Amino acid sequence: MSTSSASGANFFVYCKNNGEKGYYITTDFVTGSGYVRYRVGHNPIQTQTWSESSSTGFKTLTPPSFDINLLKQLYQNWDFLSQLDRYAVGIVDIGFTASGFPAAIDKTRADCGWSTDMFPPNNGWSTSYPDTPPVDAIEATYVPNSPSQFGLIAWRDTNPIGAKQLLVRLGQNKSLCKGSTYISDRLLYVLQDGKRVSAVSGMDFSLSCSSQLPVTFALQGDFDASKPFVLNAYPFHLNTLNPGAPISSVAFN
Repeated sequence: MSTSSASGANFFVYCKNNGEKGYYITTDFVTGSGYVRYRVGHNPIQTQTWSESSSTGFKTLTPPSFDINLLKQLYQNWDFLSQLDRYAVGIVDIGFTASGFPAAIDKTRADCGWSTDMFPPNNGWSTSYPDTPPVDAIEATYVPNSPSQFGLIAWRDTNPIGAKQLLVRLGQNKSLCKGSTYISDRLLYVLQDGKRVSAVSGMDFSLSCSSQLPVTFALQGDFDASKPFVLNAYPFHLNTLNPGAPISSVAFN
């Protein structure tokens, strides 16, 4: 299973028949060293020397040890931002999206022996989410005349394992959709305590605004859904570090 960035790097997780688990980064460019600096969510920046290999045809960087907490945070859709020393270029920022990572864990749960306590399937929900917005659901405030707008309603709910989460219904107001607008949970971010983080379902999806909506998802990320925050939706972008200006927002007290 893997998650990729827009700058030619991929983050892979693997398991073997003997029970060994691990992860590594591959790049399609030559790095200057095995130096990797990364931050998961709002945690402090970590600097490590990862071992290098080119046997796969790519530059492969492997960490000095396996950290299960990093995988737990990725499973909860925390941002994973890293820096690599790119040969002849210098330090480059690599922003990996966690979208799709939980779904990949779920697909290989039996093969890898992933614990349902450590990695609760489907963000802790059953196979289906509450599909009707409650009376206290909040519809987004929309930026007028946005070329890539889509309807957004959000509310708080408690999942079956007792965790407070943010639920969204995308495309509830289909009159806002503009033809073939690209819709994905990768376009949603939470702003809390002055910090912006991705808020995704863990299911790597892409939807047609005109024909495949509305749809409901539970979101996770490095934020506390029980405390005040603002949910922002952005147009399609490639740089998760700088998604641009939001096209709609929902504020929760």
